[in-house]
Amino acid sequence: MRYNEYTTGDFLNDESFQNYVLKTDNSDTAFWSDWIRQNPEKKEEVEEAAKILASFSIKTLPVDLEKYNQDLQRIKNTLDFSQTAQTTTAKRRSFGMWRVAAAIALVLAVGIFAYRYVVVPTEPLETIYFEKSNPRGVKSTVMLPDGSKVKLNSQSNLQYEEDYEKGERKVYLRGEAFFEVVENPSKPFTVYAGNISTTALGTSFNVKAYPEDEIIEVYLVTGKVEVKNVADQTNLTLLPDEGARFDMKNNIFSPFENDIDQILAWRSGTLVFKKADFPEVLKRLERWYNVEFVLNGAPQDSWSLTGEFQNESLENVLRGIGHTTHYDFKITGNKVIINF
Repeated sequence: MRYNEYTTGDFLNDESFQNYVLKTDNSDTAFWSDWIRQNPEKKEEVEEAAKILASFSIKTLPVDLEKYNQDLQRIKNTLDFSQTAQTTTAKRRSFGMWRVAAAIALVLAVGIFAYRYVVVPTEPLETIYFEKSNPRGVKSTVMLPDGSKVKLNSQSNLQYEEDYEKGERKVYLRGEAFFEVVENPSKPFTVYAGNISTTALGTSFNVKAYPEDEIIEVYLVTGKVEVKNVADQTNLTLLPDEGARFDMKNNIFSPFENDIDQILAWRSGTLVFKKADFPEVLKRLERWYNVEFVLNGAPQDSWSLTGEFQNESLENVLRGIGHTTHYDFKITGNKVIINF
């Protein structure tokens, strides 16, 4: 089951989610913090499960395991009961009553845990973050508190916690960025992007992790990094000019080699295409120039583009592509209409 299909009960029974709420595993904490930010529509189920788990943290007190397991089963039964009620559509009048009864049972169950097992006040789930977001068509440079530098690509978002320098240096990325990390052996530097974490001491590397691409790529320029699949803990160690690619859809994690100039060309304002199909070209042009395309017709199925454009206007790029593809185009504000 995919996480975005989880119910409250699924979150409650997920060991990784339990580690996140109870703060017992740094990797799980980082993964779920990022996932929750990317999936706000699951806020209600996440908060409900988190409250239950947080209310019976048993990290610092011995407990009667038999009673603990009995009460845990009651919680699960309550959640199953609530979910069954929510899916009943034939008896709408009864639905509200079932919902209220399930909610009361859930509160009572939480109360049982609070009375029998609660130990210490739990920390709030909300963490203060500093954030930098680039819209489409905009690139920027971000200086981190330790002096590390981040070149952030268009349509990309970077976050880091308020206590960035106190422990492990952690940042969270959606999109693409190039990192130049200040060396500090006692405080590893980790980039979390989707299911992938990239950890280094002092090095430079590129991470590309646009959610809509379903592919995360890490490419090392200098130094040494460890790239890890947070979900199953598989990892690769990269040396200079080596890359790691993660296929999110198929959960495939593998090394790859590529032209470093092509990977890093975006930093100098150069668009590079290598056997790119038409949808890929349009997607990158939309990010690069902050436009939306409207297509009337389509190119041939065998169409592909190889070439590069150095600091060119969108009009010149479209004219260049038009040498091999016969179409007319019109640019109106942020909209580009292409007629084949």
